Amino acid sequence: MCDDRTDNRCHARVEFASLGDPDADATLRQLLTAGPLAEPRLPDMLQPLRVRLRLAANPDAAAAAPASAARMP
Repeated sequence: MCDDRTDNRCHARVEFASLGDPDADATLRQLLTAGPLAEPRLPDMLQPLRVRLRLAANPDAAAAAPASAARMP
């Protein structure tokens, strides 16, 4: 886990609108904060940095999931 106070490749805070599923929200938060950025932030980079993500369903996900997972109540 990163410490933004000592490493300028870490995130101080991540905020996003809910995806409508608490598990999906937790997974996205974990992906966004799992490790340091590949490059350090530039000293004059404006904060906050806002990004827009577009998520699309994986068409192969149903084929890769076990049959029991596909039959949800």
